[in-house]
Amino acid sequence: MSNFITGAEPIQYEGRILTDEEDKFVIEENTEQEMIFSPWRSAFYSLVFPGLGQMNNGEQGRGSYYFVITFILIISSYLVIPAIVLAIFWPYNIYQAYTYARKNQLKDRDEPEK
Repeated sequence: MSNFITGAEPIQYEGRILTDEEDKFVIEENTEQEMIFSPWRSAFYSLVFPGLGQMNNGEQGRGSYYFVITFILIISSYLVIPAIVLAIFWPYNIYQAYTYARKNQLKDRDEPEK
């Protein structure tokens, strides 16, 4: 399918295909795009701030939860117990983001292509 005005190929933007069929722009979902899991990138994002690695893996709910929990622990870290919990929680978060991305990366590699 080519662009009506310029004769060029459709424009892809954030997983969507933009075309101008019948003099109006139509947005179609591009379902062919696959999610690529990178364990080290997810671990780095979790190192920067917990929850970002989970969001990078597509786990928006878990990432938001970890983000909020970490924010509360940082605000209350002047107390001893939240500081200890934060010191344990942050490395766990990095480990969890890495292992989830690694597991999905291996699963995607083992699945036969259709």
